[in-house]
Amino acid sequence: HLKDYKPAKPYRRKERVVIEQVSPPQTDTEIKAALQDLLNKLGGINKYVKPGQTVVLKPNVVADHGMMGGKYTGGVVTDIRILKGLIELLLPVAGKVIVAEGSSINRSATGKMFEIYGYPKLIDLNPKKVSLVDLNTDQLVEKQVPAGKRMKSRKVPRIIEEADILISLP
Repeated sequence: HLKDYKPAKPYRRKERVVIEQVSPPQTDTEIKAALQDLLNKLGGINKYVKPGQTVVLKPNVVADHGMMGGKYTGGVVTDIRILKGLIELLLPVAGKVIVAEGSSINRSATGKMFEIYGYPKLIDLNPKKVSLVDLNTDQLVEKQVPAGKRMKSRKVPRIIEEADILISLP
């Protein structure tokens, strides 16, 4: 809290945070089960995602620092197993699941980063419902910044603006 700072609008409710630990070996099945437990503790996936909605998953895929000799070492990029498990949980409900990211180290390298970390395999879970989007090349739309002082508006990727649900997966 900063002195003399008042938020643009008051928070209506307290946020709830849930943490799930997955002990080694952290298999796909264990990660998916942990995600299911986490969602159940938050009220279940149906509390947040309604049938047919478009869900955008926003992982961190910013650089290739998380790879050493072709092996994922973690720390910089969202582990694909988390995305895979969450997509599998979302597919029975969501109309579309879009994995959207824009590499920040080299803005033209998002596709390369997707390839390095194996993200295109996620589409194979359901090619009709799952896709990858590079936020650096997506069409932008102008959005007003509520109670903005220096910045009155901001351009945001269309895919983010049109999503019914946005889940950040850092």
